[in-house]
Amino acid sequence: HSPLIKLFNPVRVCISGAAALPVDTFEGFARKFRMPLLEGYGLTEASPVVTLNPLKGIKKAGSIGIPLSKKIELKIVDDKDIPLGPERIGELLVKGPNVMDGYYKQEEATTSTLKDGWLYTGDMAKFDSDGYLYIVGRKKEMVNVRGLNVYPREIEEVLYQNPKIKEAAVIGIPDIHRGEVPIGFVVLKDGESATEHEILQYLRERLASFKVPKYIEFREFLPKNTTGKILKRILQDEKKKEQ
Repeated sequence: HSPLIKLFNPVRVCISGAAALPVDTFEGFARKFRMPLLEGYGLTEASPVVTLNPLKGIKKAGSIGIPLSKKIELKIVDDKDIPLGPERIGELLVKGPNVMDGYYKQEEATTSTLKDGWLYTGDMAKFDSDGYLYIVGRKKEMVNVRGLNVYPREIEEVLYQNPKIKEAAVIGIPDIHRGEVPIGFVVLKDGESATEHEILQYLRERLASFKVPKYIEFREFLPKNTTGKILKRILQDEKKKEQ
């Protein structure tokens, strides 16, 4: 930035957290505001920041970056706690001085979350070959379609790339034939129109068939908390009541 721009705009960097940052938003923000939007990751049990894309260094769209400190250790493990290499999806574990000692007066919850000093986050993630971390979804949100793992965030990321879609969310529901199936919720941008067939066809062209939602629901808005994070549990509860 030129000295004149710095004089009138003292903001140097913006940080995104709390929910997954769509790649389209990451790229659009940089074009519009001419400054980086750094995506990071954290949770209350880790005080609360764990990773961040570096201010000085490579910033990767879709990634939550690298450990905030050299004292923070990360690893990704499978269901048997075996560490996984790059591009392998498993549960993210965190260890370091930022990790809590435990939940207050909740010994059972502490024992199930903390093991040998490692915090089991419940988030499914992977490393790339450069050591950058990518969250693919919550372990409890994973949809098991005929034994194949489907991560809602992957579907949501594709939905957000559609120029007509403003917001999107994907959850899993029981299915008598496939065990579980994903379904999608979308909010269209002002002035846009689309059909369910159009959105599903858009997804079929970009995803494996078992990842394509069973159906799409159009909403005027999606339920959110005070920080703007979409509350999927409310959508899940709505579907349970319909069954």
